[in-house]
Amino acid sequence: MGSAAQHIQNNFAFGVGVAPGMSAQSVASEDILNATQELEQLIEDWSPRTELQNQWIQTCKGVWEGKTLVNDRTIWDDINALPWIGGNDELLDGQNEESLLTLAESRVSRKFLERHQDVLIS
Repeated sequence: MGSAAQHIQNNFAFGVGVAPGMSAQSVASEDILNATQELEQLIEDWSPRTELQNQWIQTCKGVWEGKTLVNDRTIWDDINALPWIGGNDELLDGQNEESLLTLAESRVSRKFLERHQDVLIS
């Protein structure tokens, strides 16, 4: 498991899938159950994001804005060489920024972040 910044930068760079040097790991059934229960609760009674969820969002925005470094580099240092974004010029034409930033506004499971905050939020 890597930090939130690593995950977010890899999602921007490679889309869905595994980044080089990383391996996929199945999600634990407990994480799926917790996330589903949290979603059901949100549908029933909306609540604001927790501080950890907000930290995830700020990390994502920092990656996108080039303020957060992963391996001493910003996402923009190698953007043209990245297979997902670099190979899709239309993603960088300013018209699709909102869809690229969907991850920044996503809500990661509160319990998942609490359980893994020592690795994810650094």
